[in-house]
Amino acid sequence: MWLQRNKKQPLGVFLVVTHGKRQAAADSRVAVSSCEAVLRALLASVATCFARIESRWNAGQYMRALMSDLGQRNGWSIAEWIGHARPDRVQHLLAGAV
Repeated sequence: MWLQRNKKQPLGVFLVVTHGKRQAAADSRVAVSSCEAVLRALLASVATCFARIESRWNAGQYMRALMSDLGQRNGWSIAEWIGHARPDRVQHLLAGAV
């Protein structure tokens, strides 16, 4: 098994290449944990851009929503995926929460 970067997808999306069907479940867990590690490293590098921890948390959740299998990606759907009742926090983040 190995991870291969899918150049048509956003950064952090990898294809899992396996040698057999028995390894598929384990391989997908490795891919998810690898993507999570890449995401954490990326968030750590931009953490100083945000003065408040809430904005950092929202940025991380926003990036996870973008990497998810969410069908339609807009303020409402991303806010609902994160668990917010309204898109205010997502809109505040995108409007320049620093």
